[in-house]
This record gives sequence, C-alpha cells and structure tokens, in this order.
Amino acid sequence: MGMDSCFSSLSKTTSLCFIFASRKSCAQIVLVLFAGLCVSGVSASGFDLTLTPTTGSFRQHMGSRAPELISEPPQRVFYLGSQGTMLHCITKLTHTRISWRMSDGVTAVEEVEGLRTVLANSDLEIRPFSLEQYRETVHNTTYFCVATNPYGSVISSPITIIPLVGDSVGDWTLEVKSESARLGSSVLFTCVVPEHVRPYVDILEWVHDLDKSGERYVLTSRGQLYIRPITQHDHMQRFKCRAIHRITKEQKDSPSASLFVAPALQAPPTSYSTKLALAYRTVNAQVGDYIKLVCFIQSSLPVSFTWNHDSSTLDTRSDVLILQNAQTFQSGTYTCIVQNDLGMESVQYHVSVEDPLKLVSQSDYIFEWYRDASVVQHVSKTSSALAKMHIPEVRVEDLGIYQCFAYNDRQTVSGRIQVVLSGTTPKITESFSSELISVGSQVTIECSVFGSPLPVISWYKNFKPIYQPLENPGKISTNQDRVTFRTLTMSAYSLKSSVSLSNVELADSAFYTCRATNKAGSDEFTEKVYVKGGPLIEQMDSQVAVAKRQFLLHCFVAGYPIKQIAWFYRSQQVPFNHRQVVHKNGTLEISSVEQSDSGQYECRAEPEITSSQIPMLGAATSTVSVSVSFAPELSPLVLGKRTAGQRFSATCFATVGDSPILISWYRNGVIIEKVNKFDIDLTSTGALSIISISSLASYHSGNYTCKAVNAVGSATSTDTLSVLEPPRFQIEPKNSQVVLGERLEVPCVAVGNPAPSIKWLRQINNNQEDSDGSSSGLEYAEIANDSDVDENTYFQLTGRNLSSLDRDLVVSSRNGSLIIPRSKVKHKGVFMCQASNGIGNDVSKSIQININIPPYFGIGKVEESVLLDTTVVLSCEVFGDKPMSVRWGSRDPSLHALLTDGKIVQSDSSDSQLSEQDLSRFTREMVGKSDPISSTVSRLTIRDTKRVDSAVYFCEASNTFGKSVFNVSLTVLELPDEPENVEVKDVESDSFRLSWRTPFNGNSPLTAYVLSYKTSDEDGYTEVEIPPEKTETLLENLLPAIKYTIFMTSQTAQGRSNPSQVVSVTTKEAEPSGPPRDLDAQVVSSTAVNLTWKSPSKSDRNGLIIGYEMQYVRNSSESKRSRRDAQLNQVMKMGIDHEGSQSTSQHAMVRNLHKFTDYCFRVRARTAVGLGPYTNDVCVQTKEDAPPDPPLLMLASVSSTENCSILEFGLDPESKTQWSDTNLYVQQYNQPSITPSQAASKSDILAVLKRHADQVGLDKLWDQGCPLTSFRITWSPLDSEDDPDSEQTPPSRAGSERAQVLDVPDMKGWPLRIDGSGFSGTLLMASGAWNFLVDNVVLVALVLCVITLLLLLISSCCCIFNYNSRKSKPSGPPRDLDAQVVSSTAVNLTWKSPSKSDRNGLIIGYEMQYVRNSSESKRSRRDAQLNQVMKMGIDHEGSQSTSQHAMVRNLHKFTDYCFRVRARTAVGLGPYTNDVCVQTKEDVPSQAPSNVVAVPGKDPTTISVSFTGIPLDSANGVLIGYKIYYAEVDPLSIASSGRQLVIAKQNQVTIDNLTPFTNYSVSVLGFTSVGDGVESEVVYTVTNQDEPDPPEQIKVFMKTSNSILVVWAPPLRPNGIITQYKVYCDRYRTQNGLRTVLVSPNHNTLTIDGLLLLDDYKVYVTAFTVAGEGFPSQSVKMTVDQRIPARIGAFSRNLTSIWKQSVWLTCPAFGVPVSRVWWTKSGSASDYLELSDRHIVYPGNHSLLISNAAEKDSAVYTCHVENKYGSDSIDIHLTVLAPPDPPLLMLASVSSTEIAVSWSSDSSPESKTQLVRYNIYVQQYNQPSSNPYAVGSRDQNTRDFSYIVRQVTSPAPSKYSIDGLKCGTQYQVYVVAQNQVGAGDASNIVTATKLLAPVVPRAPSKSDILLSSNATQIKLDLTSFGDQGCPLTSFRITWSPLDSEDDPDSEQTPPSRAGSERAQVLDVPGHERVAALNRLHPQTWYLVQITATNSAGETKASYKMATTTLNGVRIDGSGFSGTLLMALEPGIS
Repeated sequence: MGMDSCFSSLSKTTSLCFIFASRKSCAQIVLVLFAGLCVSGVSASGFDLTLTPTTGSFRQHMGSRAPELISEPPQRVFYLGSQGTMLHCITKLTHTRISWRMSDGVTAVEEVEGLRTVLANSDLEIRPFSLEQYRETVHNTTYFCVATNPYGSVISSPITIIPLVGDSVGDWTLEVKSESARLGSSVLFTCVVPEHVRPYVDILEWVHDLDKSGERYVLTSRGQLYIRPITQHDHMQRFKCRAIHRITKEQKDSPSASLFVAPALQAPPTSYSTKLALAYRTVNAQVGDYIKLVCFIQSSLPVSFTWNHDSSTLDTRSDVLILQNAQTFQSGTYTCIVQNDLGMESVQYHVSVEDPLKLVSQSDYIFEWYRDASVVQHVSKTSSALAKMHIPEVRVEDLGIYQCFAYNDRQTVSGRIQVVLSGTTPKITESFSSELISVGSQVTIECSVFGSPLPVISWYKNFKPIYQPLENPGKISTNQDRVTFRTLTMSAYSLKSSVSLSNVELADSAFYTCRATNKAGSDEFTEKVYVKGGPLIEQMDSQVAVAKRQFLLHCFVAGYPIKQIAWFYRSQQVPFNHRQVVHKNGTLEISSVEQSDSGQYECRAEPEITSSQIPMLGAATSTVSVSVSFAPELSPLVLGKRTAGQRFSATCFATVGDSPILISWYRNGVIIEKVNKFDIDLTSTGALSIISISSLASYHSGNYTCKAVNAVGSATSTDTLSVLEPPRFQIEPKNSQVVLGERLEVPCVAVGNPAPSIKWLRQINNNQEDSDGSSSGLEYAEIANDSDVDENTYFQLTGRNLSSLDRDLVVSSRNGSLIIPRSKVKHKGVFMCQASNGIGNDVSKSIQININIPPYFGIGKVEESVLLDTTVVLSCEVFGDKPMSVRWGSRDPSLHALLTDGKIVQSDSSDSQLSEQDLSRFTREMVGKSDPISSTVSRLTIRDTKRVDSAVYFCEASNTFGKSVFNVSLTVLELPDEPENVEVKDVESDSFRLSWRTPFNGNSPLTAYVLSYKTSDEDGYTEVEIPPEKTETLLENLLPAIKYTIFMTSQTAQGRSNPSQVVSVTTKEAEPSGPPRDLDAQVVSSTAVNLTWKSPSKSDRNGLIIGYEMQYVRNSSESKRSRRDAQLNQVMKMGIDHEGSQSTSQHAMVRNLHKFTDYCFRVRARTAVGLGPYTNDVCVQTKEDAPPDPPLLMLASVSSTENCSILEFGLDPESKTQWSDTNLYVQQYNQPSITPSQAASKSDILAVLKRHADQVGLDKLWDQGCPLTSFRITWSPLDSEDDPDSEQTPPSRAGSERAQVLDVPDMKGWPLRIDGSGFSGTLLMASGAWNFLVDNVVLVALVLCVITLLLLLISSCCCIFNYNSRKSKPSGPPRDLDAQVVSSTAVNLTWKSPSKSDRNGLIIGYEMQYVRNSSESKRSRRDAQLNQVMKMGIDHEGSQSTSQHAMVRNLHKFTDYCFRVRARTAVGLGPYTNDVCVQTKEDVPSQAPSNVVAVPGKDPTTISVSFTGIPLDSANGVLIGYKIYYAEVDPLSIASSGRQLVIAKQNQVTIDNLTPFTNYSVSVLGFTSVGDGVESEVVYTVTNQDEPDPPEQIKVFMKTSNSILVVWAPPLRPNGIITQYKVYCDRYRTQNGLRTVLVSPNHNTLTIDGLLLLDDYKVYVTAFTVAGEGFPSQSVKMTVDQRIPARIGAFSRNLTSIWKQSVWLTCPAFGVPVSRVWWTKSGSASDYLELSDRHIVYPGNHSLLISNAAEKDSAVYTCHVENKYGSDSIDIHLTVLAPPDPPLLMLASVSSTEIAVSWSSDSSPESKTQLVRYNIYVQQYNQPSSNPYAVGSRDQNTRDFSYIVRQVTSPAPSKYSIDGLKCGTQYQVYVVAQNQVGAGDASNIVTATKLLAPVVPRAPSKSDILLSSNATQIKLDLTSFGDQGCPLTSFRITWSPLDSEDDPDSEQTPPSRAGSERAQVLDVPGHERVAALNRLHPQTWYLVQITATNSAGETKASYKMATTTLNGVRIDGSGFSGTLLMALEPGIS
C-alpha cells in the first residue's frame, strides 16, 4: 500500500496537522515538525515523532475539535507584589475545560487562602501580598495551564511569575540632553533611562514643538530621534521623549531639550562620537524583528549614501536602512559610506540576527514530549538537532495530541500535532439483541461505535431511514411521536446512540439498523424487534428492476410468532427457477433480471398459534408490481496519440438502453459545451454523439469521457488523447552581461508535447566563435541540473532554499533558466540552451555571457608601521576592467588630501594641517599594463614621516562598473609625549597623591610611567615605575614639612618621553619626632631658674618649631601628678630650619619658685600640628634666702624753702639677704593753699614744650615746687597791625570769634609740641596769664592767655620719692609677634611690649609695616600708624606680658603678606621685629567666566560649552574648577527650571544626556574650596533634532467602492519639524502590491483609489523629519467593499480653550448614503445638544461652534454619524479655562508696623487651571483711586505710588502681613487672584487705620531734653521726644548764640536764626538716642530749635540753653541753664 493510503489528509493551511494512520496498512509513521509543516514517512518498525528546532518558531497545529489555547500568558510574567497578577488561558471551544498545574507539570494547583485561588472563569489569581506573606512556591514559581476536552488535552509553555520589588518599581525619570548641530547637518537625541528600570521601560515616542513632520525625522531602533538635514527653523526647537513602564504602566515624559543650530561648515562628513559607536552600533536581534540602521553622519554639504552588506552593495541610497522581518542570513557587517565634495566617512554596524532555537551546541536543548498534557518522553543533551520519539505498533491508546517542548536559556517553544487514525472504518463495538415485547410496552435499543474520525450514526427501520443526522455535535435528543433518539459522544473516537420506543404498537415490530459512517468507511448492525401478535405486512410500493442486475423484494411482516412467509408470481409459488431465492426473513432475491421477471408478486404470511394469550390474526397478504428497465451501454471510446495539425473526430454510441438517452462529453473532467474555447465541434443525435477538431494542437491533449444517462442508469467510456508537438522556444535566451560577483539568471523556456526537457551546455573552446555569438562544430559540456540535490535534505541541513546554493553554474529544474549565483571571471563565454521532447527536431540557441569586472583589490598590507622622519611606501594592487582610475586619500579629517593622476589635491577644509611643504612629501606612481586582464599597482610614497601622517589612507579605484576602496592604516612610531596636567592633591605629612592625563603614546603602547622625585637636599632623583593603565598614584613614606620636586616621563618600546613640567610640593607638618637637645638649668636665685636648650635635630623637627612647652615638678617623688604646665610663647627665628642652625639656643626664665627647693624640668617642642616628645628631666635646687632687715629712713633735702623735702633710705650693709621689694608710704598731713607765682621765660617754656611732661623739668619751671594740675591755652592770629617783634602785648583775644581754646587737664603724657621744627616765640607778658608770640608761621601767634595752676598743698612738705633716668627710643623690638588670619581680607596681629630693659621710656604707640609679597622686599612696604595707647602700668615691674593687638583690613585675598612691628616712645621708634608671614584665606572668585558660548553638540543629546577662564588675580584662591549650570527653558515663559550641574576642569566641556530639540540655558561660574564665585550671564542654545515617533493614531475606512480614506494624528513627539508623511498601502498576498504616497506635513488625510473590490489591504503611516523616516504607525487591515459605512475622519481628543473665545469642534463625516450627524453633550447618545445662538452646528461640515465660551461649557461633546451600514462617534473633551473667582478678603490684625489680612479662594478643586499668584493692592484712603488692574512692581521704599502692589505665590497663606506703611494712615486693601489665563475680578475692599491721631511726636519739657553741658558742648536726650506709637524718622537741630539784647530769662521766643550766618544745623536720624552740639563758646546763651518728625507729621520745639564757664560753673547758678520757649505742632504758626 502506498503513502497516499497512509496519509489521507495533510493540511498546510489549517491550524491542525493530522496524521491518519491505518493499523492495517502502515507499520510506522515518522512525523517531523519543520517550519510549521508536517513531513512524514513510513518505515517498518513503528511510529516516530520528530522535532527539528532550526527556524525558531513552530506553527501550533490544532484540530477543529481538539482543544487549542489561542491565548496563554507569556513565559515570564513580571508583576507588582502590591497589586498581584492574573493569569489567563483562553481556549477556542466553549466545551473545553481549563485547569492549572504546578511547576512539575503534574500536581494540580490548590487554593492558598488569601494568596492564590482559581476563579470560576478558570483564571489563576495571585493576590496582592506583603513581605511577610511572601511564599516562593506561590509568588515566584512556574505554572502550567491545561486545556481538556473529549478529543484530548494540551498543556501550555511554562509560565514563570516574578514579583518586582525595590528599585525596579521605584521612582524613575527620563533625561534628554540638548544638542547642537550645524545647518544642513544632522543631530541625534537620546532618551536616557535609568539603569535600574531600563529592562522594563520602553520608549514610546518623541514629542516636539513643531506641528510638522516628514522624512527628516527618524526614530531609531533604540528609540533615538535622528534629524536630518537641519534647517534654520530647527533652531531652539524643543524635544522630549515619552516612555512607559511595562509593569506599572506608568508613562513619563522627559524634560525638554533644545536644538541649537550653528552656521554651516564646509567640511568633509564626520561621524558621531566613539561612545555612540561602541554603544549603539552593535545590533542584536531575533528572526522576524524590525531593524532600522541609521547612518549617523554630520555634514553641512549635500552627501550621497551607499550601503554595503559585508562585500555586497545594497540598493538603498538613503541614510536609513530598514530590515523588515529580519532573517539569520542578514547577519553581518553593514557599512554606510557617505561622500560629499570634500571627502568621505563611513559608519559600520554589526548586526546579529539569531534564531532563538538554533542549536549552538549539543547540550543547549532539553526536549520533552507530551501526550494529552502528560510527559511521555524527556530528552536532554541530545546528540542531534532532532528530538525523536518512537511509538512502535500504533494502538488506539497512542492516539491523541502530542506536544514537543524545546528549552534553552533564552526561550521555550513548542510544536503540537494531533495524531488520529485513518483507514479504520467505524466499528460497532456494542449492539442490541433481538427483543420480544408486547403491545403497549416500551423498549430501548443501543449501539456503541468506535472510529476515526468520529463516525455519524443513522437509524433505519426495515431498511428505511428514520434518523439521519449530518453530524454528532456531542449530545442530542430527538423525539418523533413515540420514538426518542439519543446520541452521546464518549471520547474522541467513540460514541453511543439509542432508540427508545414507548407504548409499543404491532407496527413497531420490524428490523432496526444502526449504521455508523465516517470518511474512512461505514459499519452497521441489524436486528429485529418482535412484537407479539399479528401478522401484519407493511404496504409495498411498485418496484423497478434493472435488467442484468440483482433485484431484492422485501416483505416486512410484523407480529410473532410467524409460521412462514411465502412469495407467489402469477399464482405460482416462488422459487421456480435458479435465479430466484426466498430468504428466511421473507426477502425475495432475483439475480440477473430479465424482461420476463416483470409482473405482479404476492407476499403471504401465516401465523403460528402457540398460546391463547397471544392475540393472533389470520394470514396476511400484500402485492407489489415489478417492471424491468434497461440501463445504457456504450461502445468503447478509442482516441490514442495524434500529431499536431491533423484533423480528428471521435464517436460515442449507446448500444443498449431505454430511451430517452442523454449523451455528454467531458475533457479532463470538465464538460464540453456546445461553444467552447478549444474549437471542438459537438454533434449529437439520439444514442449517437460525435466530437471533431479541425486542427489538433497541444492544448487539445487530455482525458476525454463520453457519458450516457437514462432513467435507470448511466454508462461512461474514457480514453486519453495525446497531441504530440515538437519543442519550440516560448522565451528565447539572449546575450547577457553581469557585474562580477552578482547573480545572473538567463531564462530559456520551451513548450511542446511531451514537455520538452531543457539542458544548458557550455562551449569548451570558443576560439572559433562567430560574430553573432553562435558556433559550429565546437565542443560543449552539459551543465548539471539542480535536481541532483534533494531539496528537502538541503533545506534541513542549511536552512536555505536550493536556489541560494553557491555553485558555479546551476540549471533550474523548475523553469530551465541558467543561474549563476555569484558570477566569476571564468563564467565568461558561450552558452547554449537546448530543448527536446522526441518529437521532431530539437531547438537550441547559443548566447554570449560577458562578465563586467568592477575594481577589486588583491591581497595587500592593511597595516603599516614606520619610524618618525623615515620614508614609507603604501601600495595597492587593483584588478578590473580598463580604463581604471585610482586615487589616494586619508580618512583623517586633518589630512584632507587626495592624490589623483599623480597630483596632490589639497582640500579647502580649514581643518587640514598640511602645508605646501608637507604636500611635497607625498608622491604617487602607477604601475600597470594596458591589457584588460592584468592588474594595476598604485604606490603612495611619504617621505620624512611626521606625526600628522598617522592615519587611515584609502586607495580608491573606479571604473565604469563600480568603485572599490582599499584601506591602509599607517602608524608613525615616535617617542611618547610627556604626561599632561600633572597635579598634586591629597597632601599629607608623609604622602601625597599625584594625578596626570594620559599623553599621546607615540603610536606605541605605553609600557610604564616613570615618576622622579627628590628633596631640596638631594642631588639625584628617585624613580618609581607606574603601570601604564594608571593615571594616578600615591607616593608614600615621605618626610614631613619637606619640599619635593617632581616630574614624570612616559615610556614605550621606543624610549622615554621628555620630562613633564616640574611640580613642587611641600608635605604637611607633623608633630616633632624628637625632643629638644642639650637641656640645661642654671639657678639664678632662690626663686628663679634659667633654662637653656637647643631645638630638635632637623630630621626630628617635622616642620617649623613655633614654641615649646615646659613642665616642672617640685619634688621628683611626686612624679607627674604634680606637674604644672607653663606655655612658653617663645617664637623661634625664621632660620631655625636652615642647615647649620641646629645649635640655635633657646632659653626661658622660670620665676616665683620656692626657695631652696628641688625642681625637675623637661621641655618639648611644638609645631603647628602638635607637640613632640619631652626631653629627659634636668633637676636643680633653688638658692637659700632670709627675710630683709628694716630700712633706715632719712630726710636728705627739701627742694623749696618751706614746702617740700626729698627722702633717702637704704639697707643694713651687713644684711645677708637681697632686697627684692621696697614699699614707700607717703601721707598728706594738711593742705594750705599755694598758687603759682612765677611765669616761665620764653626759652623756658619752649624748652618745656620740647620735652615730655613726665620729666622733672616742668615742676621746676612752673610749679614753684609743687606739681601743676592743669593748663588752659588760648590762641588767635595777630592782626595785621600787630608787630610780631614788638615786646608789647596785643589786646586780649579771649572770647573773640578767632580765638581757640585748649584745656590740658593733666600734665602727664602731654608733650606740647606745636610743629616738627621746634618752637620759637617771645615772652610778652607774665601777670597771672602769659601771652606768647609764635613766629614760625606768618600772621600766626600763639598767645597763652590764662594758665590757672591749682596746687594740692602738703601740710608740712611735699614729700616725693622719684627715681628717674633720661629717656630714649626703644632699644629692642616687641616680643612674640604673631599673625592670625581672620578672613580673606583681614589679619589680626598680636604682640607683647618690649622687655623692660629695652623700652627706654613709656611706650606711647607702635608702628607696623607689611609688604604684599616677600620678594618685593621693603620697596613696596606700606606704613600704618597704630595709635594704641598703652596702660599706665606698662612700666611697672612684672608687666611684660601685657598684650597688644591690631586688625589689618582691606588686604588682597589669598595673598602672602609679611608683617613687622616696632615700638614708639616719645623720643622715637625702636627696631622692627622679625617678619611674620601669613597668607590671607581663600575666598570665592570675584569675577565670572567671560565669553560663554553654548552650541549644539554632534549628538542630538549634547551641547558644547566654551568660555574664557577667570584671571588668576580674580580667582582669590586655588581655582578647583568651573560649574556649568544648565536647564531646560520653557519656550513660552523663557524660564528655566530644574537646573543641573556639570563640573569641568577645562574651559570647554560637552554636556550630554540632554533632551533633543530642546532649548537650554547655560551659565558658568568658577569655584574654590570656599565656595562659588560670580555666575556669568545666561546664554541659550537648542539641541539638535532626531527621528520622529510614529503617528499617534490612524483610521482607514471606505470612501467609495474603490477608494479608501486614511486619517492619522501627528506623532506625540515629532522630535523636530515634520517634513512629510508617507502612507503605505500594501495589498495582501501579492509581491508587488505595495503603494506609497508622500503627503505634505500640513495634511493628515489621504484618499487612495484604484483599489480592487473584495481585496485586502494593509495601511500604515510613517512620519519624516530631517533625520529621516520614523517608525510606522499601527497597521490597519482593510477589505474593499461596496458598502460604505458612516465614519468620522477625525479622532477623539482633548481640547482646551480660553474663556470668551470662540471654539470650533470639527466632525468630518463620511459614508454613502449621506450620514446622519448629531451632537450630544455629557456622553449620552440620547442627550442631544441644545442649540442656541451660542451653540451653532453648521450643516455644511457638521462643525459645532461655541461662541463666547464660558467655564460652564467645559464638558464632553460627542459627534455621532450613522447610516444603514454602520455608525461612528468621537468624543471631544472641552476644557474652558477662565480666570479665578474673586477671593473673600478679611482684616486679620492691625499694628503700628503692619496690616495683616487673610483671604479664602472659592476655586474648585476640579478647576483645570492652577492659581499662579495673588496680587495685593494697597492704597491710602485719602488719595484718588487709580486703575486696580494696573499691576506693577512696587518697591517698599517708593511710597509716591498710589498703589503698593504685592505678589504672593499660590497657595494662599493663612495670614499675610503688609509692612512699610505710614503710621497713623488709613489704607484700603483688596486682592486679585491670577492664573495662567489672567487676573480675575477684585475681591471686597477692607479698610484699616494704623493708630489714629494724635500721632505726631510730643515735645519734652526743658528738664527732660538736656542731658549734660560744659564750656564747649551741650548734649541732648532725643529719647525724651514721644513717638506716640509712630516711630520717629528724623530730627533737625538748629542753634545760634543769643544776641546781647535778648533776655535769657524771658519767655518770649527770639526771632528764628535759621539760615543766618551764625546758625548751625545738625540732622540726626530718628533712631539716634543722643545729639551733641560741639564747638560752642563758654559761658554763652544759645537758642536751640528742634524739629522731630514721624510718618504722621512733625513737631517743633525751641529752647534757651547756656554753656558753663571754663571752670564748669553754670552761669544761671543752677544745675540747668535753659528755658523751653515754645513747642509747635503741625498746623500751629
């Protein structure tokens, strides 16, 4: 039995692949799942199922009744634990049951309370859970779903659920950086997704500002936006990307990025950054994916694009290459070559298309076979790519649904096959037996059937059908009167059927037949049911018997028992001949019927009487009439073989048969009509019919059948007509040519009968070729046919069709074409196509095939290395057809040189670094032959190679047939550059960190960096090698406080580089590591010990020794418990660290020790870091001592005759103790009055004025023996008439306007020195007061008018003990000078006065000098006099520790200063201290970076920022770097938000990860360690554009019967300016049915006509920008139909409008007939919109116009269209934005300084607008009203405006205070709320008064205003003025002396002196408490007028006040001399 009998059905188009296996005919079946097909074979041992996973996908084969999972969950389900998940499995058939299994595939899923349950609809629910409820077996496991019905079960692929927690569901943001691009170039925007959510986030689209699109915008496969070319309109356009989280469904937009367009640049094309190349130029995809490759190139000039796949050139000439439905053979390297007039560039992509199930290794797969969802075989580590399951001896239990699952680490796929039996006819397995029943009873008969396919059961009674269903739909029940039929399906192959009879009648006694039928056959069972009684014969109809055939007559007798049944023919009992037989059941059989058998037949039945209980009738008879008819019989039809062109006829004749007979002819089973296309003539007469053909042709060949039919039968006769025809060419081959390497197919088609065989021959020797390409007598060799290779086997092995076989030559077995898959040079020649079929002569044709050879290169060196300054020769050998053009060039943008025809052509590019001298180093030569087959060698010689020569050079060859490029990489080897930017950081005491930037390596790998360092004391450098991959190192084990000199070199195999710049660094100080040396203690006295020591050794100092700490203990036995610390602030000399200074001695005197006591001392040194170790203890004992004897006091002398004496005292000379302290006690005994009685001479007074008052000289000159207590000196200029040389005294000037007075209260500390040159004068008069003429200045005289000497008298004498010596300038400097840096501009100096022995007098001041830089020495020193007055006790013993300080301000920041100080006595200045140098603190830079420029970067997500750095003198410290702030700028508000920061070290930086096509603001500032400096002005730039997103929505519907209308919505993120749309219309099931139409960016509709009725079309739309074409929209399938339903050519949308504007809602309706259009509001189709004068629907276009829109118009408006074929609707969500309602304003509180208000807003929380701010308007109540809506900024200090406007940002505060108002003034306040739409109505007005009158200041009484007075000053207490609650703002005080006629005691106010010459004015701020009137005349009355002012007004008051006498006596005799004359308030004159 053949294969056809085993496989009765094999379907490739249905969803089920059946195997029909007959157990009787086939021993084994092999099934292979391959590419979705069933491929089967038969062997002899059993049944095999085989899975071959080579294509990566399987079609799921399911039968129409078998269970099928049409939808199942993905293999990995990510879900949120807080939300849970639901798993759905959907089956096709409603009677299929879904169940769930655990990860083992066997255990049923059970419910876990609260966590997992199976719902009633069979969905598996994983409920939300907390962390505590987590169970791995529930929440993170694998499930299976199983579908089951009677035909079998199928199981799903494993479903693994994975809960997401943590960062994967956390917050995330998108980033898009602004880009810059040059005009005409391109830009690429990238949407940056955070790493933690990147696996779950998809880029949906790009959104940009412009409502335009086109091919300029391309959305890349990675979601980037590519825009090209850039136009000027793109400048400052903004882009943002939109993405969705696949799990949380959260959508987010990135911040907008801008595109900044720079001017075009004439330059060769350049590619994007290396980062882009690494990250985005490797594409990994799977079979069937959509791949888009974009040639990311920047060029302002027009460019051409060429794409190569490996070595093949593709047809695409765009910058975007699209691979739809990617296949594995499309893997490889794709190169995009871009050229413009100045050069070329290339971009490479590495594409890998993987088959998910392609075996990588034999252990990659695990296979599992399932039958009806149960595992039957497990295959692991298969040794073959086939997973085979063998089933020997197929049995019924082996039938079912088989599934094979293949697992690898990437995917699980499965194939499904239903195996059923075929050739197994239905088998009745259970049947019913004969029944004997009584009338009136009931009975049921059943039969069970097995079969495949499942049979259909019919029931027959007496062989007549009583029940015939068309199929068995599972379970049926049919009632027919008393009869019930039931059928029940038991399994896929068995069913049961029954017949139930109720209330049985005698007629029910009959034969019942159960017949089972399927397409494999049928089976039946017949048995009789007997009913007691009878007999009864069923009525018989007339019968027709056909002659020569068997004939049966049935006599159906009801009743039981029956004795016999007999037949009679013409009264003669039958049978009476051999052809007649009567069967026991009463059937008469007549064989080979003759005419004589016609006539009447009678059937007779006789009962058998057996019991009286059975009611029997008599014999029953029935007759039937039988007639005999004859069926047609035909004579044989003989046709045979005929030759084309002959005449032909055939006859069909019916020799037997009753008339009428109808004869018809058939050709190949198709009836031949009277008129036919084959020119066959047809003639019929009665039983005769003839066909004739005038001229035979090949198409007449076929099977012809003659068929005769009459009433009782038919007959046919068939034969084959074969028309033989010699071969002839239908398509004749022609001469052809092909480019080398390309495919060539030469068609050769011949026709004939039999079908000609085609063979191709190739001429072996073509030397004798004729001119026309033919040849004679030449040898030919036949070319093999591709049928030599089995097509299926080849496909299995390679996964490719045979036509792609890479053989030299192939003849197609399908059409006879000659195929050259890949043309080669040897294929050139003469070929012959020959056709033959054995009829006539063969036909043949010779052709010539020429191979055109484009340039290609031989094997050459692709890399070349050469040393610097040598010569190198680059060569390329090129083959190809002549003529050939060769040129050389470089891909380096700095080497734009082309060498053509031996000449160097210099590019115009400004980037080129080749000079004319450089060009002379390049030479080129060509070496080649003129014959067409030899190669050409081109050589490029470069002499004196330079660094710039390192590049990739290309040799480009071109001819007529193509162009090829050979690349040679040239590397010029040289010494590396030195490391760059060597910096020191992280300096510690024993280490520091060194960083550098990787230098140019000289084109050789760096082998190491060499670090060289040394100290200042070392001669040679220490070297340290550092690995080359590092750019930072830590140098350790260094010495503290040591200066190191460092440099670095780079090292390669070529040698070392030059040293880098030398860097110096000083390590930080550390505490001393060793103690001071040579500590010694010398006992000075019984209470003092002098310590001396030397500083620690230099190696132990570890820094500058700034002091020492000494500890001593009274008794060594007390150890350290009683140690006492004493800090010695001895500052070491600056030379302490210099070489040779180790012997520098230090000392300290320890005083106040206990006498005659043991002490131990130890010392340690201090640096700025800390203290070092102590010395060893040095112990000594203080000297002995005893108390002194009392001194002997004697009166030595008295200096005056009666008043004073001098005392002398001394010690006992024999005393053994030293006198340390002496106390002198002096007591005043009584006090008689003594006055000065003698004036000094002029020379004496001048001498006194030259000396200090603390010397003894004054009392000798003036005091008459007792000290003077005070002086009053009055002087005035001499008049012109006064003689300076005259001895006469001029009139006294005392009291005159020109006289001046000086009171000297104390003679000590007052050296009266008039000028610096001495004092010259003449004593004119001495009479109680002296007048002196000072003649050193012309017209100036010094008159000492009145000197009053008040003496304190001693009763007995004035006893003075005064031990004095002569004074001089200090002989020593101040001590312990220290400088503490306070700030960046101030230094605090502290010091101690000189030692007492160095002072030489009273220190009256100090002088400090400082210099900005020590290198400037003293030339730039600046003197600063510090008038610090020392305490009087400064000269006392023990006061040496008195500290002084001075603050030096206004210094330069971060600058070195050196300070020194010297002391001053009255004699002069002493020596300076040693310099103390410090550096002022760092501060922030005081200047901003300048010339800030921001331009779009090469990438759409970058911008480049450059600027001029901050000058060093403005850095104010160590400039750490620069902060570049950037932010997206709202194009409407030009406001930046969300500033971001980039820190840069250099003055040029690229900011990446920006949003494409977005405006950015950029500003720069410098910063130091202190903080940020001044920020630069903001500049703006826009990032470049990118590819557009797909159009957001698309609609396609019928417009006419042959046209459709396509409507689409623009992309949500166009990512640039949309330049055009492209509409694709693809006709299904056709190869060339794709139509594309370009549409203007201003349109979004397109009509496509010329479509075919009932054809299917797929329509989708793409958008274009300058970057190219974006991704396609969702495709819509459309079937062209004559019915045109109603549709709307628009989409549902959200619409926002501003109040009081008109709003158009459009509704373009389409459909035939004209659609009914109506509008509704609020979403209900029945809620018709009520039209009014504001709501109008225009009948022309059905648009709805809403005039003067109000906020209440916000609603959902729905447009409905309808016709008889359909309906449509769209929703428009209209939002009308209105200004906010007026707030409700309330007065909260009022105080003297402010008014507080509060308000509430009635804004609804559902409002679509957000309150922006509140404007607060404040107006003085008495001022005229102004426009309340004139919003403007008002400063608090500008009170001249009527309205003070304040702005408060929403939300409203609970209380707002308005301060700065006038006290005592009434104000009105109201508030206006404002949102994005505008300002609303004003609120209610509230009125507030701040402290009503009286509020002007209150004048004080005369006793309150005067604070104090003396002879020259009056002080006033201004706080005595009362402010009455309104603060005082100012005072004006005017005073002038009273005239002589004014009465001081009068209460009358003198005339005002304001404005007079004598009046003086003083303005005092209101916050001052005291005012002093200075330079007044003694003993004088003054008129003082005071005006006090506050915000409410002013008060004036006048007073009379007097100064005292010189002796402080009040001239009115009271404590106060003043009178309040009048106090004026405002309005009082």
